[in-house]
Amino acid sequence: MDSSLVRVNTARMSAKYYADAVHGALAELGWEEVNSGGACDLHWWDAPIRREDFAAVQPGRAINRFYGMVRLCRKVCLARQLAWLEELVGTACAVSPRTWCVPAELPDFARGAERQASTSVFIIKPDAGCQGEGIALVPGEEVARRVRALPTGAQAVVQAYIPRPLLLGGLKFDLRFYVLLCAARHPVEAYMCARGLARFATHAYTPPEDGSMGDLFAHLTNSTLNTGLTGVSNKRSWAHVHAKIGERVRVSGVGLDAYEGLWERIVRVAAVAVHALGPLAAELQQQALPAPAFSRYASFQILGVDVMLDEDLNAWLLEMNHSPSMALEGADEDERDAKVHAVQGALRLARAGQVDSESDAHVVRACSAHALVRLHHAGLQPSTRGAGAESQQHLVKEPSQRPGD
Repeated sequence: MDSSLVRVNTARMSAKYYADAVHGALAELGWEEVNSGGACDLHWWDAPIRREDFAAVQPGRAINRFYGMVRLCRKVCLARQLAWLEELVGTACAVSPRTWCVPAELPDFARGAERQASTSVFIIKPDAGCQGEGIALVPGEEVARRVRALPTGAQAVVQAYIPRPLLLGGLKFDLRFYVLLCAARHPVEAYMCARGLARFATHAYTPPEDGSMGDLFAHLTNSTLNTGLTGVSNKRSWAHVHAKIGERVRVSGVGLDAYEGLWERIVRVAAVAVHALGPLAAELQQQALPAPAFSRYASFQILGVDVMLDEDLNAWLLEMNHSPSMALEGADEDERDAKVHAVQGALRLARAGQVDSESDAHVVRACSAHALVRLHHAGLQPSTRGAGAESQQHLVKEPSQRPGD
């Protein structure tokens, strides 16, 4: 094999979700795409990987999947891992709205609900749901009935609704950032692409208590849901949104300190999520590939991390996606740029580990070229929250209120 040419096997790549971004990334990198069983350096595989699938990966090659990641990113598992990390480290890791895993934690929810105001609103998310499917906003008194109506054996999470989301143009939005996991060990080596996307709701926001609870197009930002309604993309670049927030802050003269620390808080939210899932990711990988085979494979994977901002510019983790769509149909240049750079960054980091695992030079160059931030170097100490963080404390579980205590 020509040692100067990098070959990527895309035989198991999804034409619907990844092909356009991967094709674009490979073309810009000047790497070769192969879709047969021939020699290659990297495998791009878009189905959840099984233990036996690793047998198709030649020793020393890399594959863009961690074993079991589809399960780790489900709502219940993520909530439990975040709870574990918060118990271990403290409320410095309280980055998500207060969450209950149901039906198991329904009694804990009922006890907590007694302390909530009668107007409290919660969002119910199916454990394995995606693209907005099955999500419902309900008042506190309706939660128990909804949970008991779940199909036998089904799980979900009940999450406190963020009551004062930051709006732009009167619309609610969340932020999607791409996180690259690059090592099948603990701690997991991870990077986040600074080229994120904002996803907007379609209908003007009004508080759910004011009668809009059933209007999911005002409260949910999922692209599949909103684009299906309008036929056009609901995405803007993070750079555009960040600039708009900055303009608002400068005009109002309020929240400058919170704005200056906003990116740091977003990065920290992603870092906490990675630290929470890291130990299980490593354990599952070792189960799939017992030593010495474990050390012969390099896994890497792109995850979607969804973050919401409140009016005080606090950043809250909503969920993680094990296989975020990289489809480019209908995408503008900003969306294409974010997705292609995420794929390029993942490929270059995986290749860097193969070329010279002892040197950081290749990694540094990849981070510079694709605006990547190291998450595994981010500490878990308390971060500076926005000016009104105290008013949002009911969203966060204190250790003494942890379900199961």
